[in-house]
Amino acid sequence: MSNRRRKNKHKRGASVKRRLQGKYPSGPAGKASNFIRHVDVLRGEQPHLKAVLTARVSERFQDHKGNLDGQLSRLRKFAHENGITIVGEYKWVGSGSWKEPGDREAAADLAIPQGAVLLAESTDRFIRSVYFNTKENPSVQPTDAEYQDLRNATKGVILATVLHPDTHWKEVRSYQTKRGQQTKGNKGGRLKKKPRPGYKKERRLEQLPHVLRLRSKGASWGDISALTGVAKGTAADWVKRYG
Repeated sequence: MSNRRRKNKHKRGASVKRRLQGKYPSGPAGKASNFIRHVDVLRGEQPHLKAVLTARVSERFQDHKGNLDGQLSRLRKFAHENGITIVGEYKWVGSGSWKEPGDREAAADLAIPQGAVLLAESTDRFIRSVYFNTKENPSVQPTDAEYQDLRNATKGVILATVLHPDTHWKEVRSYQTKRGQQTKGNKGGRLKKKPRPGYKKERRLEQLPHVLRLRSKGASWGDISALTGVAKGTAADWVKRYG
């Protein structure tokens, strides 16, 4: 990107930010759970819950790194394990505080005909404060006005999260970090010792039924790997041997 284009982009971003800060004056944080439901509670109320899985990242490079697909893979796994019927998926790239109304409306349009909810991993996948900044202001939360704007954009469709809507932002960030490590096969931390004898057999006995079930339903090797943590080649070998 040229310096001129970079400056123009910065000016446009600053203009949008000023407009939004005028619309949403700085105020006390709203209570997310007044606008967004915890999926565990919904599952108790609706035994045959249907959902459109929803994922968001802030920057295009995060999508290129697989973060959107990682969110959706984790949500698919959660839905399969908890008897939630997946009727659609919607993902987008945006800050969480602007450009999203159209995307959120599109996600709602997928859910409405199916009588489904929109399901994301955490509140910040649906919305972030206009004042949010990863480095300078990571703790700021949306106001009631911002949450109400979100509800209006989603046309009354129920919004639900895997984590409780009011989960502290540091816990949310920790969850997202661990999710990213797991979906990319990077566990983080120090190198572990050599696996104990019998580890591979135990792992196969634990994951084999899941691999066979997912493959029988037409899941791709990539999705199977993301959902179970088993390498694609290993999963293919298991299906060939034991399927």
